[in-house]
Amino acid sequence: MDYQITKSEIKKLSLEFRGVVNRLFHVKYDSGINDLKRFLTFIERNPIIYDFIVTHQVKDYDIPSIIRYSSSVCDRYEIPEDKLEEISFTYQLLKYGAENFEAYMLFTVEFGGAYGKSFQQQIDTFNKVVVFPFYRHIETHLSILLIDFGDEEQKTINVHVYGDYMEDRSVNIQSGDINNQGLLNLGTINGAVTQTINQLKETSVPESAQLVDLLTQLQAVIETEPALPLDEKESALEQVKLLAEAGQSPKEGAMQKVAKGAVRMLKGIREELPTATKFLEETNKLLPLITKLFGF
Repeated sequence: MDYQITKSEIKKLSLEFRGVVNRLFHVKYDSGINDLKRFLTFIERNPIIYDFIVTHQVKDYDIPSIIRYSSSVCDRYEIPEDKLEEISFTYQLLKYGAENFEAYMLFTVEFGGAYGKSFQQQIDTFNKVVVFPFYRHIETHLSILLIDFGDEEQKTINVHVYGDYMEDRSVNIQSGDINNQGLLNLGTINGAVTQTINQLKETSVPESAQLVDLLTQLQAVIETEPALPLDEKESALEQVKLLAEAGQSPKEGAMQKVAKGAVRMLKGIREELPTATKFLEETNKLLPLITKLFGF
């Protein structure tokens, strides 16, 4: 199947995807299975994302047996270290959970009883340890595609998607080779945040100047916070990028939902740090000002 996509369409796809995953990251212990299904449905209905997932299905896992074992010994199954196997395993695990459990909380408990002392902590840790790395692999894939476009907003790439599930599949980018290996480093993500903030500067939105200033301050404190691990810095910077994108239409309902999700993620990251940090101090000051500009 030949599939054409523009830089703008990939940006929109990435933004929508982050909105879907933010819902899953903030489920309460008594809900969530529908958000898991939305997450998987979004993946499977988008050829660019789904082909990336299927391309990485290098191994077929016996998920029911793994869950039974993890549940019986009250210890979580270790996620494979190899990138290809990690994507294979996580997708098959989440797919099984969506199809066989009525409650997200029960699914996460059955998979690994040692994730948390409370049901909510169990879900939150499962999302951080299992779902977030899987999401980051997909988001990195989309970011690499955007890098290939350069500054050409109207450029179109032709993607050829072929093969069946669990068979050899590949994506041929006609405009050049794409290296899909490894995560983007912090500098690349930080550069993407800066670029998005600069785009916000160019809009005619009344709140843009204030929002640019606040997001620039937030970006700086994330970069320089020594208590933030690298993966948490990457996650926090992703949220700043989301806020900058949503800030281009801050009064639209859909963009306000994206912004709310990003703010919740930043608050969640903050809660895991010691109390005496610059990140805690600055987010306590900046986040209320940012939410005020979005009108919530």
